[in-house]
Amino acid sequence: MNINKENLLHGAVIQQIVECKNHTSINSLEVQGKKVPCAYQVNNFAVFCKYSSEKRRSGEYVFNFEASSLEAISFSEQRQKTHIALICVEDLQICPIDASLLREMMAKRYELLGKRETTLTVFVKIDRSFKVYASSGARGKPICVTTVYKKSFPEQLFS
Repeated sequence: MNINKENLLHGAVIQQIVECKNHTSINSLEVQGKKVPCAYQVNNFAVFCKYSSEKRRSGEYVFNFEASSLEAISFSEQRQKTHIALICVEDLQICPIDASLLREMMAKRYELLGKRETTLTVFVKIDRSFKVYASSGARGKPICVTTVYKKSFPEQLFS
């Protein structure tokens, strides 16, 4: 069986989850009867994995969420607690965020731009903690800025 880079990176997320004392089960996630290739059912919640291979000169990792990913996350979120594991490959770090943050970012961009978008770009900057945000659009100012502590993965998923 061939593996790709995505398999390896998801393996890092899965390994940390299964080593957590609160873990009891992990399976592929199904949404509307179809397996989601980047998502897992862990205990009673879902985890979607997204990776960014290298950071920009500005020190930011960029994560692009396409319409199909946002739809699957939204569908999952309506039924259970849903998280996203943002994998920052170059720094070997995993930044966990709650799916509600993506919804908040989409709503704020709609408020600022006056139109619905089908994609979302999320930025992560790493210092002593993760700084997660979206761009406000033309002005380029960060919106929905959230700080996530580095040592919160995978424990945050189980809280």
